[in-house]
Amino acid sequence: MAVVPVVASIPTSPRPRHERWSTGWLIAAVFGLFLLSERPALAYIDPGSGSLIYQALLAGLLGLGFAFRRTTETIKSFMRGRFGGRDVSSEKANPDHR
Repeated sequence: MAVVPVVASIPTSPRPRHERWSTGWLIAAVFGLFLLSERPALAYIDPGSGSLIYQALLAGLLGLGFAFRRTTETIKSFMRGRFGGRDVSSEKANPDHR
């Protein structure tokens, strides 16, 4: 006598629309209530701390700009060397030498 496995039937029809979106709407409603509820912030940033935060943000942005420029120049130089283009960075350093 062979043992036949019993497979549970899986419903083929999708859930009704109101059941599919109920969790998403609940999360959106709770998030919206948090945004709409206003509570006073019991915090104070003195001028020294504010200046330090401003300086750190400015230094980070400038650092990212220089890092981006350096990375793009490195990639351009690599591609020019790899594919036989002319190297512009050496011409910038010594414009009289050709």
